[in-house]
Amino acid sequence: MSYRIAHVRFTKSGRTYPVNCHRRDLRKGDIVVVEMAREETVKVAELDSVEFLNRNCANSILGKRSEFQRTADGRQVIDRDVPKGDSLETLGDLFDALKGMGWLPFRPTSSVWKVVYAKSLPKFSGVIAFRKNGIDFQAFDGPEIPGIVGRQITISVGEGRCFVRNWYYHSGVDLFDFTAAFASELVCDDPDLEPYFHGTGQKPPKPPKLEVERDELAELRNALNGGTGEPVYLCDDVWI
Repeated sequence: MSYRIAHVRFTKSGRTYPVNCHRRDLRKGDIVVVEMAREETVKVAELDSVEFLNRNCANSILGKRSEFQRTADGRQVIDRDVPKGDSLETLGDLFDALKGMGWLPFRPTSSVWKVVYAKSLPKFSGVIAFRKNGIDFQAFDGPEIPGIVGRQITISVGEGRCFVRNWYYHSGVDLFDFTAAFASELVCDDPDLEPYFHGTGQKPPKPPKLEVERDELAELRNALNGGTGEPVYLCDDVWI
């Protein structure tokens, strides 16, 4: 899954095509290199837009075309200028940031969540629970976090000061940054948790059916498979 989904064009007049985007520094008009997984090749495309959608697309952006460099032994490598400061581009980055702030990972007893981070403090305690389609916050008054046994945690959504569900889909704000901000605010002497008591984003809809003309489908398919005639996977179990 990719929180950020980029829409790219493989031809100037062609339709846009969704691809995974694990970077936050790409902008409209950037010329990027896309890894075509099924074709085992790469293609150059122009980035049209980036949205918070959290989808599983077949193909992914590797980097900007200008970042690709050839080494002395003929290998292609990406020479990227990494953004200054903390840059939360992936879930792995966010997990590392939480661990750096003293949050501990726990195994949830419910399959609703994939991993849970918790932190106990004298005045407030918090839980950050990661779902497939979002991140949930829970806050408690005092140091006790109910449901923890060893390295496992059972989450009861009705307990505590609040339980807030945030969705990746159309989150409106960068949910990775928002989560890190909640984690940081909780450890303040006088935390202001009100901004985090309101959920963001929307429950994702079912995968849309493609309703485009046959010649447009053919144009898109040929742009992606190199004219081989093979079907092409878009995302969310949609093929053309």
